[in-house]
Order: sequence, then C-alpha cells, then structure tokens
Amino acid sequence: MFRFLYILFVSVLSHHCYAQNDTIETVILEFQQFKYRDTSYKVDYKNRQLTCIMLGIKAIKDTLFHNTYTFNDATFQKLKSELNVVIPKSTIQKGENAMDGGGFTIQYFGQNGISHKMIITNPMLDSSRYQPELKKITAFFDFAYSIVKDSAGITVLDHSYRPYFTGLPIRKISEVPLEYKFWGSISGAFDDNPELLSFLDSLPKNRCVIIDGTTNLSYASLAEIVKLYSSKYSNLYFSNNDYLDALHKDLITVRKTIHQSQKRNKKLKENLINSTVYTLYTSDPAGMDKWLDQGYYTAKKPIQELRKNCR
Repeated sequence: MFRFLYILFVSVLSHHCYAQNDTIETVILEFQQFKYRDTSYKVDYKNRQLTCIMLGIKAIKDTLFHNTYTFNDATFQKLKSELNVVIPKSTIQKGENAMDGGGFTIQYFGQNGISHKMIITNPMLDSSRYQPELKKITAFFDFAYSIVKDSAGITVLDHSYRPYFTGLPIRKISEVPLEYKFWGSISGAFDDNPELLSFLDSLPKNRCVIIDGTTNLSYASLAEIVKLYSSKYSNLYFSNNDYLDALHKDLITVRKTIHQSQKRNKKLKENLINSTVYTLYTSDPAGMDKWLDQGYYTAKKPIQELRKNCR
C-alpha cells in the first residue's frame, strides 16, 4: 500500500513539474511575404504585453517600427484559448510550392526554456489543411486590433494581415464625420468585387462621406466608381488618392480635346476613342462635368481639411 501511494505521489509530482515547466510564457508570430516588409509580434503572457516590430530592407539594422502595448486578461482570453488549441511538441512545417510567396511562423516558448514552432509557407486560404493555423492568425489580429490604437501601429498590423484577410479591406474610422479607409488592395475588375459594390450602395446619399486610401483600387475600378457614384452624389469625397487625381486630370484633358475637335470639326484619334477615360466621359458628360467642375474636388486635399468641412 505504501509502495502504491509512493508511486502515485511521484507520478502526480512529475506530471505537475512537467506541466509547470511546460507552461507557455511567450508566443512570437512572424510574417514574411514577397514584396512585403517582415513583421514580428511578441505576445508576453506573464507581463501582458504585445510588442510589434516591422523590419526594413536591411532587416534588423533597419527597424521601421517598434512599439509595445499592454493588455488585460479579459482581452487576452480568446487569443490564449485559440493559441492553446494545438501547441506543437516539435517543429511543424507545411506549405505549398510557389515561385514567390511567403508565410508565417508561430513559435511557443515554455517556462522550461524550450521552444517549438509552426512554420507555414504559402498557405491556401480556402484549404481545410491550413484552417487550424489560419484560425490562430485571425484570433491574433482580432486581439491586436483591439489594443493597438495608434495609426502607425494599425498600419503595421494591416501590412501583416492583408495576405490572410479574405473580406473587403475597408475600415470605418469615425461616425462624425463619416469616414472609411481602404487599408488593403482590392484586386480584379470592379465587377469582380460585389462586396465593394454593396458597400458603395450602402453609403448614405444625404451626408458627407470621406473615403481614404483608395490608391489600393485600380485605375479602372476608380473610373467605375466615378461613373456610378461620384458624378451622381456630390457628398462622396476621396482623399490620399494619386490614381483618382490622375483620372481627374485625364478627364479634363479628354473633355478639352472633345470640345476643341467639335469647334474645329475634326475627328478624334482612334486611340482616344478606345480609351477608358473617353468611354467614361462620354457615358455621362453632364455628370462628369459636374464632378470635374465642383469646387470641392478632393483627391489631393489633406484629409484634416475634409474632416473639418464634413462636420
């Protein structure tokens, strides 16, 4: 009996010591992507701190961003639960072959100093094979966005999350004035993005709306937005948009060329007639003229000025 109790005691003690030594203290998530800057995030369980780092082209010697944020237990619980679903006991690697690409690493550091990690390269976002790891990534960014509130920090998060985000990358910035930000690029033609169309359709028509960062849209998509919305609703204003500024200038040039050709009774060049800008202008000359001539054209105006005027 004594021998049995002794063995049981030693077994429980060993298990307790192992569990204690195996307690996770830190998780580091690293993201690498072709044509993206490398980023790293350290989640410190013990001190309740999140450290965000963005590296430059010259790696560690060229750190572009480094900041630490604190969080509370309530904020952390959901992420902690997701990270703890599967904690690797060795290094796990899986991925897809690709010429260019990227991926992420999730590394766990235990109380005993031993670390294990998951290395995921070029994951297919719609494949069930990668869903356990992608759920951890989604949980991490939900957590990070809830505690990182400065614009520079949010920009770093956006940079890391964009390759793994499958929705429409538009974030509401404020209610008064009503402001939205395109924080990631939207690929494909305008007709290929029904979510974008639904978003624009949902915007109010009777109050000022600011949309920031639409350089993440293609020139052709912006032309469709001008055709369907900007030329009809004078309440929709864009900011920080070089493509839209170029489109505005191109439309003015086309309008001038059309008017001059009419006065001189000359034919327009075929390459102009076949251009996107010509098709856009001639689809609704009155609407385009209204948009081009409004004194509140905004693609190059500072967003602070728009916010002031839209209140």
